[in-house]
Amino acid sequence: MLTPGDAQIEYRSANGRPPCIVFEAGAGDDLSTWTQVLALLARRRRCLAYSRPGYGRSAPGKSPRDIWTMARELHAFLEQIEEHDPILLVGHSLGGLIVEAFAVLFPLRVAGLVLVDPTHPDLIQRMRKDVPEQGTEFEAAVKKLPSETARAEIQALIAGTALPLLTPPHLFQGPVVVLGAWVGNYSSQYLEHHRLLIRETAKRYPSALLRRVHCGHYIQSERPRAIVQAVNNILGST
Repeated sequence: MLTPGDAQIEYRSANGRPPCIVFEAGAGDDLSTWTQVLALLARRRRCLAYSRPGYGRSAPGKSPRDIWTMARELHAFLEQIEEHDPILLVGHSLGGLIVEAFAVLFPLRVAGLVLVDPTHPDLIQRMRKDVPEQGTEFEAAVKKLPSETARAEIQALIAGTALPLLTPPHLFQGPVVVLGAWVGNYSSQYLEHHRLLIRETAKRYPSALLRRVHCGHYIQSERPRAIVQAVNNILGST
């Protein structure tokens, strides 16, 4: 369980109490992945970036590393730091799945979602089917990851623990912005596959706005202002 005593967090507060923006990193990343976005947002917005158990200076996790467990850990953590109001969740890659799971479990706690090149719930099976060579390379690379936590998170994805997100009616009805990385160092076949899955993610939400961002997977580093714009779309520009 993540607690304030063993978590690495960066909490920046603007004046007033608009919805807090909570940032969820992808597999293998800690809160530092959001540095450029925080530099742009934190002067006017309340922002909370944290490192999940096993990343950065946060204590290792002892529970399963599936998205539902991690969403519940985040909820418990927010309760402990007395952040009880609805929040805007920003999730990158696997972190996108975690914030989607949070919205399923705690919909009244969510003011909106910004999904930053999010992982598709059925990514592994779809890769095996549509781009088998890339799927084989991906699964081999997972086994070589130096981070035990990252391996456990992705193995849970391979096991299909995120698939309930594809089962209606578990859909968040609030505002959603999906940012898709539209270029990258991929084969043309895999890039088209990736774009297809991003479109499918956006279509799962009735109010979703899909934005194609001309950069690679780490939009928060390459095009941080795209995330700022997505946040402003949901919270307003004031």
